[in-house]
Order: sequence, then structure tokens, then C-alpha cells
Amino acid sequence: MINKESIIFFDGNCNLCNGFVQFVLKNEASSLFLFCSLQSSFAIHFFKENNFNTNGIDSVIVFKNNQFYIQSKAAFIILKHLKMPFKMVSFLSFLPLFFTNFIYNLIAKYRYKLFGVNNTCWVMTNENKGRFL
Repeated sequence: MINKESIIFFDGNCNLCNGFVQFVLKNEASSLFLFCSLQSSFAIHFFKENNFNTNGIDSVIVFKNNQFYIQSKAAFIILKHLKMPFKMVSFLSFLPLFFTNFIYNLIAKYRYKLFGVNNTCWVMTNENKGRFL
């Protein structure tokens, strides 16, 4: 049975998002998170099963402790579980949410234009294959 307590849902078409997933895999303090593309049938079913409406959400989504987190809140949760020195960036979570979400949404709005769209899947290592849903 897959432990679905900590999942990072990401835009599988976004180069920035895919790069961030690879960054997290390399820099996690422990192997806490599972990863799932927002476009996958698992994600669609999981959101429906948990009554979570993704309409209008242009964000990474973190499911942790039976709660969904989006935008900068999701990013700070992920950063908190990385190795040093990356973990230190999570201290910015003290900033007002309206400010950190503004920055997050600005990056999200232009991510395809700045980083491009991924037309092919990157190849997972055997070591990480079990971490993807």
C-alpha cells in the first residue's frame, strides 16, 4: 500500500515545475514526499475523492497531514523538509501570505514563457521510480 500522507502535486508540463521536483529529490532531508503530476488520472481521482476543487488553482499542491496547501504555503512546507542551506529559505514564511502569494503567482503566471513547456518526460532513476504516483 502506498503511503499517501505527503504528496507534491506538480504541473507535469512545466519545465520549472519538473526542475523543482528534481531539485527536491536531490535535496530532501529525508524521503518524505511522493510526487504526482496534476495531469495524471491518480491526481484527478485523488482530488475528487478528497473533495478538493482544483479549478482556478495554478499552483503546486501539497497534501500533508490530511490537508491541501497551495501557492507559497505549499512551497514553504516543501522547503522546510530540505537539507541546509535550502531549508533556511522557509524562514520567509513569517512574511504576510498576501505578499508571498503575490510573488508566487507572478512566477506561476510567466513560468511557461520563462522556462518553457515540457514535451517529453524526463527519465526517473530506479531509485526514485517508486516515489511517483
